[in-house]
Amino acid sequence: MTGRDFIRAGVVFERHVDGVVVLGPRDDDGGLLKRLRVEVESRRTHSAECPKGKVNAQRCDLCGDDIAPMFSGWCELCVLARAKDLEAYEREAG
Repeated sequence: MTGRDFIRAGVVFERHVDGVVVLGPRDDDGGLLKRLRVEVESRRTHSAECPKGKVNAQRCDLCGDDIAPMFSGWCELCVLARAKDLEAYEREAG
């Protein structure tokens, strides 16, 4: 699933300057959020890469997934994956 697939299924992502926050869905039986965790983990290998410039408008620069119109850069899932990698790095370095 892509970030847009999750949005269509009811997941709410809120973009901030310093990352992405997942706000919903609140009534999920656990399946959708479990799938979200799997998708974020699968992108952790991409998050270690440096963007190679703008790949395509409305496509994530790292994984290539379709992203919302008027957006460029990274999809919500790659932003979440990068945050997990940075947390792990800080724990190891700390």
